Amino acid sequence: MRRLSNSLFGKIFLWFCLALAAGTLGNVLLMDLLDTRHIRVPDHPEARGMFALQGQLLLDAYIHEGEAGLRRCVDIAPGLRFSLRLFDAQGRELTGFGPHPEIGEEFFDAMRAALAAPPSPGDHAEGSLPPFFLASRTLADGSPLYLALEFPRLPPPPSLLGSWMFWKRLVPMLVAGGVLALLLARHLSGPVRRLREATRRVAGGDLTHRIGTSSDRGYEEINALSEDFDRMAERVEHLVLSQRRLLRDISHELRSPLTRLNVALELARKRAGHTARAELDRIELDAARLDELIGQMLTYTRLDHMQECRDTTRVNLGALLMSVVRDTDLESQYKGVSVQVNTGAPAMIDAVPELVRRAMENVIRNAIRFTPAGKTVQVTQSVEPGELGPQARVTVLDMGPGVPDEALDKLFLPFYRVDDTRGHKSGGSGIGLAIAQRAVLLHGGTITASNTVHGGLRVDITLPLAG
Repeated sequence: MRRLSNSLFGKIFLWFCLALAAGTLGNVLLMDLLDTRHIRVPDHPEARGMFALQGQLLLDAYIHEGEAGLRRCVDIAPGLRFSLRLFDAQGRELTGFGPHPEIGEEFFDAMRAALAAPPSPGDHAEGSLPPFFLASRTLADGSPLYLALEFPRLPPPPSLLGSWMFWKRLVPMLVAGGVLALLLARHLSGPVRRLREATRRVAGGDLTHRIGTSSDRGYEEINALSEDFDRMAERVEHLVLSQRRLLRDISHELRSPLTRLNVALELARKRAGHTARAELDRIELDAARLDELIGQMLTYTRLDHMQECRDTTRVNLGALLMSVVRDTDLESQYKGVSVQVNTGAPAMIDAVPELVRRAMENVIRNAIRFTPAGKTVQVTQSVEPGELGPQARVTVLDMGPGVPDEALDKLFLPFYRVDDTRGHKSGGSGIGLAIAQRAVLLHGGTITASNTVHGGLRVDITLPLAG
């Protein structure tokens, strides 16, 4: 739910649902408030007129037909549940309906006060003492006859919220509104999702992807943003392709003069003898470093153009790691560093052996380069479950100074160095880890770097196991 409320789609959907629910409940409460069934009968003008007429009819029925006529009128509307009392001038009850808890001597006095005695036979008067309707008639002999008709005690109307019929109508309306809100939210957030997917694809290396505006003609703002994104992606693609082309061309162009330099260096050694050995050795060392850098640049350019690995074979990752460590033994001995390899369960992967070997070698050489003399580089291989199935994990842990936390995500950028002095002291070119990352990604794996608690850099590489 939290993830849903944090997304644009979720916010639009939830707000529409809340607005629909609030509007529906507000309408229900307003209907309940304005329902005329809540009006008390004594306060309703039409009800008062109806009971005034009913009272006169009851008096006439009693005067002309006696108690039988009175009973007949009462039986016409038994659902009204009214209470009827007839009194003579002395206050004696004439109907025989039984006692009433609210009618006593005080009530009779108040009733006579509310109904002034008519001056001549046949006259009548009306009044009320809540919740009774009062009426009087003067008989032919001049004696008054008083009537007290209680207003019906209607049960309170049921609340709309507790009515089954109400919920029977409300639930389908809420469901239909929720479906419409869902469709509307998807329609409104769709262009943003497509823009996000395009951004993700371009960030993943697909620089040829474009959004276009044909599918979103109804959204001028989204169309403008899509056009800006396409222009940006086109510009980035042009710059990246130009950079790749420049690196490739420079690397190829440098190979020829470098080869001639090595030939000239050998001729100079023969002619100069021992007089210029130190200088020639320095030239040879720099030429070797330049040759290695050119080779790495060509490798990275080739990997950067690859979209997937082809011609893969089954590779034993543990055996490959042991081979890489043996090849780096000379360098580790020169630095006074030992490399310890711990392999767990056998890990077989489908890969291009040379690419995986280059990735492991670059990471291990980088660890040897920054580990102080007398320390040990730990290389561990294990098998663990992953989101898409079992995977092999290779962990390379050095004992160096580590890197600042803000630089961890930048270590795999080509030619990136934490600082220039580290690169010059270690002799690194800043492209080895970039080659390692590209090779691992081409095999569907991941590579991450982190600082350890006790110092040093930890690099974790995961590769999917062969199916």
